[in-house]
Amino acid sequence: MSQRLRRTTTSLMVQFRSAFSILSSLRTKPVSATGAGVIVFFYLLAVVVLLFGQYVLPFNDRAIDLAHELAPPSLAHPFGTDQLGSDLFRQVVYAIPIDMFVPLAIVIVALIVGALIGTIAAFRGGWADELLMRITDIFRAFPGLVLALAIAAALGASIANAMLALMVVWWPAYARIARGEALALNSKDYVKFSKITGVSQRRIILTHFFPNVTPILIAYATADIGTVLVLFSVLGYLGLGAQVPVPEWGRIVFTGQDFIQQAWWYPIFPAVTIFVVVMGFSLLGDGLRDLLDPRLKSTR
Repeated sequence: MSQRLRRTTTSLMVQFRSAFSILSSLRTKPVSATGAGVIVFFYLLAVVVLLFGQYVLPFNDRAIDLAHELAPPSLAHPFGTDQLGSDLFRQVVYAIPIDMFVPLAIVIVALIVGALIGTIAAFRGGWADELLMRITDIFRAFPGLVLALAIAAALGASIANAMLALMVVWWPAYARIARGEALALNSKDYVKFSKITGVSQRRIILTHFFPNVTPILIAYATADIGTVLVLFSVLGYLGLGAQVPVPEWGRIVFTGQDFIQQAWWYPIFPAVTIFVVVMGFSLLGDGLRDLLDPRLKSTR
């Protein structure tokens, strides 16, 4: 038991040093570091809103102040107001937890499911590989947004159903990546030697596959969070995501588009917020891919 605990502790220390080394390397990439700063800022803000929002920035989603309806941006209302006179800045800020944590949860679940399916397919081979990959191909045959819209519409408009729809759409990409990496790993001499000496498949996966493939999957998943945010916002825009009175960027953009001629700020500010966050994830993901994907390193 003590040896197992020692091995686990050693593995955690190695992973911690590796993560710290990666974060340190990002400092040499100003663009990626900027993306990381944007993402960290929004996640910190999301936590602050969840824990202290009503104390720091009180918000009443049902507040009506028709005397200030569609007021332009000002010191009192940095993002202006909506058709009911409600402060848009507060709506955008209070939407941050949903729009930051929901895409993250979707990608984490899709990553885990896809990695498990891809790994099983590669290491089992034969009929299991054929069956799992044909199922994966069926999901990949449909455009992601169209399939997500169909699933969300069939299940009903809600945040939970929108999340489920996007999880169903997103796992096949990770299954393909995990399978490809596992097949490449199977051809390595040290893996062949492990099999010859009787090392169990489970131990090979735990000691060789996951430590080598997990950083690559995480790097690609980081950039994917921005894409999932866009799709989640599209579902909200079409009325299949968060429902009134829950604030969500896509829904705010949809509501504000009817007033864009007399109140340009209404749809623009939440749309710009989405753009900034997506760019942050994209820049951070590109930097992590450059650092973690050996195939990209070998081409430089």
